[in-house]
Amino acid sequence: MDRKLKHLDFIQSAINRLSTNSFLLKGWSVVLISALFALGASGSNGKFILLAYIPALVFWGLDGYF
Repeated sequence: MDRKLKHLDFIQSAINRLSTNSFLLKGWSVVLISALFALGASGSNGKFILLAYIPALVFWGLDGYF
């Protein structure tokens, strides 16, 4: 019985670690993509709007991994 509880604790710690990584990744993606869209919308350079799609795809792939 003790081995089963220890195994469940191990699985739960892995789940917690992955969910923390996913949460932090989503936070960074919102900040980075919002900043790029804001730079593109300010009229300085419209290429920032197109550039914002690259990290969005990268973060999407990383979120799928975690």
